[in-house]
Amino acid sequence: MADPFATGLGTLFAGPRAVAAVYVSTDGTSRPISVIPRLRIETDGTVRPRPVSNGKTFDIQARDIEEPIVGDTLIVGDDVYVLALPPEGDSHGLSWICDVPLLDHDVLVQVSATVKDRYGDSGPGFSDAGTFSAARIDLAGTETDDVGADQLVAWQTVRFFFPWSPTIAALTPRDRLVDDGQTFDVRAIAELGKRAAIEVTAQARVD
Repeated sequence: MADPFATGLGTLFAGPRAVAAVYVSTDGTSRPISVIPRLRIETDGTVRPRPVSNGKTFDIQARDIEEPIVGDTLIVGDDVYVLALPPEGDSHGLSWICDVPLLDHDVLVQVSATVKDRYGDSGPGFSDAGTFSAARIDLAGTETDDVGADQLVAWQTVRFFFPWSPTIAALTPRDRLVDDGQTFDVRAIAELGKRAAIEVTAQARVD
């Protein structure tokens, strides 16, 4: 006997709410699927998009993607999203809820280098390594450091998600990123999947 939940879900994914997409796994394989933009219901009864900074949340059928992995990418129309958070499975194991920030930030990468000043003297500095598309998630709140003399330094922490590239993979905490006029010091780098995506945690001084 057919599972009524699976049958109903299949009908939903074939209906007008579904949109065509291409799912690209961390191993580089891709396949066309249908996804459904997800809404959430607030306690006051209003319906709003599930909150994802600079992105969306989609439902994906488990029969299409057995197990989404952080670092996979989703192409919907002209937009490219990266799976930045572990997906949530529904109670019946039939679909996944996937938070996918949009790669909508052009981030300038600056790597530490020895540079010459206008007098020709060499010293530590930064060299532009190129501009790369990334998703950005701003983490809530700020951190502060006590630098003495009753002075505090406030830091804004963000996570950038980049498609894999040799330049991003080679970043170190000596390097920095520039986005929307802010300069961020690189704090940590993590590769997601096998050459699929890279998560960079960075901080900008905001005092």
